[in-house]
Amino acid sequence: MKTLAAAAVALGVSHAADPRTQAERSRGVRRKKLSALFVAAAAVVVPTVHADSAVAAASSYRVEVTLVKVGFFQLDDHSCWTGSGYSECADFYGSVSVHTSAAGGGNDGQGVRNIGRWGGTGDFGNAWSSSGTAAASPAEVANQAWAPTGWSGYQFADRGLCVSATYARCDSAYAKGNNKVLLTVRPGESVDVNLDGRDYDSGSGDDVICQIHRSTGPLTSSQLDGLNRTIDTESTAGPDGGCSFMYTVRKLYDVP
Repeated sequence: MKTLAAAAVALGVSHAADPRTQAERSRGVRRKKLSALFVAAAAVVVPTVHADSAVAAASSYRVEVTLVKVGFFQLDDHSCWTGSGYSECADFYGSVSVHTSAAGGGNDGQGVRNIGRWGGTGDFGNAWSSSGTAAASPAEVANQAWAPTGWSGYQFADRGLCVSATYARCDSAYAKGNNKVLLTVRPGESVDVNLDGRDYDSGSGDDVICQIHRSTGPLTSSQLDGLNRTIDTESTAGPDGGCSFMYTVRKLYDVP
């Protein structure tokens, strides 16, 4: 026994210095291991996952605005001969501007689509007549039956429009299919569309048929990421008539 005790002392093991039982010593080891695990877990940084993290990665969004159609109601100009009498119509010209609320408009300087030529004079080369034929004078449109839903109007894609940065000139030839405007939109901005349509009168001032101003937004990142809306609206009927107007706004892709 003395020999074993001496060997234990030689190995540095002293039961007298550690009066705990074997079970107590085992529990202490387990507590130390658990404490080490907790410290290691606390050192691991777990990233916070947000549902909107994919949206936040884009700094801006490419958005397409498509001009769909326009219809007219309560026109007061009875100057269109139908073969059996005169009907309501308008020598229609106008302008649609599409832009964001940001400085510069986000439209690359090509946010205007002109219908005819502002002021109602000159060669239009622009088919807006009820028969769909080319017109070298202000485009004549027949009065259209109108209802809040299901109204049939003139399709912008099928009519000659010119691309421009202003209502006062054309920067392109009149052509069909010029009814889409591309925008770069950032979170916090809105998409604004304005339609101003007139009835040309050679002997008096031109009549205002419709003025529509619609704003979509301000738009958040999430709203821009899933943007796909159809705007169906109308002007307030004035003494010379009114119009209904439809367009769509949809996101094409993210801009990092």
